[in-house]
This record gives sequence, structure tokens and C-alpha cells, in this order.
Amino acid sequence: MPKTPSSASSGRQIFEDGQIFLFSPALFGQIVIFGLAFGAVQFLSISYNDYLCLNGYVMDFQPYYAFLILVGGLAGVFLFSVLVDHFQDYKRTYRSCFAIMSGSVCLLGWAVLRTDETFYVLLSLGMFGVFGMATIFIGVEMAVETVYPMNQAIVGGTLFASGYLFHLIFIGMKYVVRRRVVLKDYKHQVCHKGGVEEIIDYTTLPCLVGLVLIIGAILMLVCLQVKTQRQDYETNAKLMKISVFSIENPTFSGNFSRSIES
Repeated sequence: MPKTPSSASSGRQIFEDGQIFLFSPALFGQIVIFGLAFGAVQFLSISYNDYLCLNGYVMDFQPYYAFLILVGGLAGVFLFSVLVDHFQDYKRTYRSCFAIMSGSVCLLGWAVLRTDETFYVLLSLGMFGVFGMATIFIGVEMAVETVYPMNQAIVGGTLFASGYLFHLIFIGMKYVVRRRVVLKDYKHQVCHKGGVEEIIDYTTLPCLVGLVLIIGAILMLVCLQVKTQRQDYETNAKLMKISVFSIENPTFSGNFSRSIES
């Protein structure tokens, strides 16, 4: 009987990719930072009614909150994709977007603790959408660059799994910081129309998320490592007059990377 061809999972390339994935401090740091950014965007975009309604922000401007985050996010992705491709400065742009996103969440936390600060609520949500989505976009691109020629699907899947993990952590924080307050003490609230004596206060939630993001921004400043391996390979390929037909070819990528390193 003819021999059964060996499985791709037994090939050397998958073990090399596994070593890159498991033993890359640069990738691990980026997974954590990306998880914080994605989790915060996901969480604050979905649960804005919980932390805004107590001081009366939702009633008149509810359609604008989601609109600002969505449109701001699209604008941020488009704008920073052009800037990053033009200047090739991933590290500085990533840090700047993450820091401004963190600051916008802190501004949101300050505004929701007060009444009649609608302008700052709208401003912070718009900034949060622009720089939050830009951070997510740049984070994916930078992680793929760092561990090239590892498969992009594995890297992207790990990043988004980290994001949903931090989303769950933020949900857990929501139930830690909540407190019951007397309804009649909040005349501006739009959480309930009546029939209850107590309501749950989540107004400190953006402040807590902002604090976590500020810690993440400090870690980025100290520990973030960025490698542009794909760009380096393509640059060397041009110098060596090698045509890179497919960056997904594991044999070519592995041989080419070893030839450059040597």
C-alpha cells in the first residue's frame, strides 16, 4: 500500500511558528495592550446607557452616542491607516492613539459624574471612537509585523480572544463597582420612569476603566517592543532582487528568513 502523506501538523514549520508564538515577549505585551483597547471599546460602546442615565444624559442625546463612536471609529481607521502606511511609524502612532483613547475615557468619567456636561460627554465619546478604533487597527497590523512569517490568522485570533477576555473582565468590574442609591436623590435620572425606590449607580465605571487604561499606557511607554520583520524581509528581498510571490508560503518564508538572518 502507498504511504499515507504526513500531516501538515507534523511539519517543522508549525513547531517554529509555535516557538515564535509562545516565546515572544514583544507579542505577549502587544496581546495584553490590544486586549485592553478592544475590551474597553467593546464594553463602553455597549453599556453606555448604564453609566450615563443616572445623571440624565441619555434622554436627549441617545442617538448621538452610538453614532459618534461608530463614525469616529471609521474616521480613525481611515485616517491612521493612511498615516501609518505613509510614515511607517507604528510604535509612536500606537502609543499616541492608546494614550489619547485613555485620556478620552478619563474625560468621560469626569463628565458622567456631573450633570449638564453634555458637550464633554459627546467630545469624549467622539475621541474614544476615533482613537480607540485606530488603536485596534494598528495593534493588529503591528502584531502581525512582529511575528512574521507566522500565520496572520493565528495572530489575529489570539488578539481578539484577548480582547473578549478583557471585555469579560470589565463586565466583572461593572458588578464590583455598582451601588444602590435612592431614586429620589437623582432628579435628573432617566434610568427608570418610576415604580422603584432604588436604582443602581454605575457612574464610577468609566473612571475605573480609564484608570486601567492609564496603567496600560504606562506599560506601553516602558515595555512596548515593536518589530517590523515583514517590512525588513521585503526590503532585503528587493535588495537581493528576489520576488516575493506569496508571504503565506511557509517554506519560502522560513527559508528566506533564515537566509536573511544568516
